[in-house]
Amino acid sequence: WASRTCTATWYLQGTRSETGDGSDVKSVDITKDSKLLLTGDHQGNVHLCRYPCMETKNFRRTEFAHGCGTVRVRCSPPLISKEAAKKLKINAIEEGGESKIDQTFVLSIGEKDNTIIQWKIVK
Repeated sequence: WASRTCTATWYLQGTRSETGDGSDVKSVDITKDSKLLLTGDHQGNVHLCRYPCMETKNFRRTEFAHGCGTVRVRCSPPLISKEAAKKLKINAIEEGGESKIDQTFVLSIGEKDNTIIQWKIVK
């Protein structure tokens, strides 16, 4: 539970559809700053909303991503080595001897379509 990827918690009540029991949510991740929530569902969608998401009527951005279910959604890691940032061609911010990524990138993985999609969160 420390990883914040559990699909059934008090703060994720709004991720369930109004008629569903929450079983349609397959994957969850929360950004390190605890401001955004990402979910993947059995229909292949990726959802982005504010965290915590307590009501099903909360605004969310939904994008169709995969032909079958979305098995995983994950935010980019908050810390990365300088060498890894160069190799991945990622702009990282130096902070206290470590490179930091602002977590604007998200990965989603499809269940049966064998695809990995990289998303960029733009404000």
